[in-house]
Amino acid sequence: MQTVSTRHFTQKMQKDALLKLNQREDPWRVAKMVKSYLQQHNIPQREVVDTTGLNQSHLSQHLNKGTPMKTQKRAALYTWYVRKQREVAQQFTHAGQGILAEEPMGDDLPTKKGRRNRFKWGPASQQILFQAYERQKNPSKEEREALVEECNRAECIQRGVSPSQAQGLGSNLVTEVRVYNWFANRRKEEAFRHKLAMDTFSGPQPTSAPPLTPHNSSSLQPPSALSPNKVHGKKQLEGDPKETPVNLPKLSHQNYLPIPSL
Repeated sequence: MQTVSTRHFTQKMQKDALLKLNQREDPWRVAKMVKSYLQQHNIPQREVVDTTGLNQSHLSQHLNKGTPMKTQKRAALYTWYVRKQREVAQQFTHAGQGILAEEPMGDDLPTKKGRRNRFKWGPASQQILFQAYERQKNPSKEEREALVEECNRAECIQRGVSPSQAQGLGSNLVTEVRVYNWFANRRKEEAFRHKLAMDTFSGPQPTSAPPLTPHNSSSLQPPSALSPNKVHGKKQLEGDPKETPVNLPKLSHQNYLPIPSL
C-alpha cells in the first residue's frame, strides 16, 4: 500500500514538473539553473544519470551548451531537481536540529543497485587545502582538524546554510581522514613530478661511438700515392700476360739540336 502511494506521489511530481516546464519559455534557463545547483552542492552528473536514466553525454551537452532535450526527459530532469532540493533541505534542517537524516526512499525514482554518493572535494575546500599545503606539506593532527572545520564552514557558506548544520553535507562532509589522504596524495604527486623533471633535465646518457670498421677506416684515410702499376688511371695487373707493355720512344743525343753559343 505504501509502495502504491509512493508511486502515485512520484507520478504527481512528474506531472507538476512537466507543467512547470511548459510554463517556462526558455529551457536553457532551466538547464543553467540545474547546472548551478549541481556546482553549488558538488553533485556529480553521474548521480543525475543514475537516478533519471538519462544519457551522460546528452545531459552534459544540455546543461553546458543548451542542446535540445525531449519534453519527457526534461520532465525527468526537473523532477529530480525538485526532489533533490527537498532532500538537501531536509538534511540541513535535521542536522540543525541534531536529527540524523533519513535515507531517501528507493521507490521515488529508480537508481542503479549498489551505487552510492561518493565524496567530492568542492572548490572552496580545495582552495583552503592548497593554501595550507604551501605553508605546511605535512600538517599535524591538530592542524588537520582545524582544516576540517574550516573546509566544512566554507562548504556550508557555499550552499547558503549555517556552519552549525555541517552534518547536512552528508557524503560531502570533510573529515580528518580525508584531509590526511589529500595531503598524502599531494606529496606523492609532487615527488613524482620532481623525479620526472630531474629525468627530463638530465636527458639520456651519451653513448660511446662504435669502433670504425675497416671499410669506414679506409674511407677516412687520405688517398695513397699513385702506384707505378697505375698508368693513365688504369690499374696494371702484375704478371698478366695479356697486358701489352707501353713502349715509350727512346731518346738519343741525335734527337737534340745543338744550342748556339752566344
